[in-house]
Amino acid sequence: MGQFQTYVWDNLSTKRTGVGREVVDDLVALAVQEWPSELLSQCDFNSVEETKLLADLKTNVKRQAQLLYGEKRFKSLWLIALQLLLPLILEIVLRWWRERKTNRGKLATWRRHWEIEREGDS
Repeated sequence: MGQFQTYVWDNLSTKRTGVGREVVDDLVALAVQEWPSELLSQCDFNSVEETKLLADLKTNVKRQAQLLYGEKRFKSLWLIALQLLLPLILEIVLRWWRERKTNRGKLATWRRHWEIEREGDS
């Protein structure tokens, strides 16, 4: 997962420095956790369905980031850069996910790893 976070960081614009590497890594991890693989697999590229799924994903990642950072820190991060960076991060993840079947498999493995951890915490 760390290499993938580096890949996303390297593919972001210079706006990334406004929030720093740790926040970008967190957002990538949240995007992977919330990634709607099954539904996206059934969508055509740039379709209305894909656009809606990505909007829902953005909402879910934003909600999870609020929980992760707390309301006060999240608000300042959102105002500074997350409004700009989150859509770019999701675009990079989507492009990477669509490139190869092996990438889809990697993402599914990461998601399954987190699901197992969550089940263990329950």
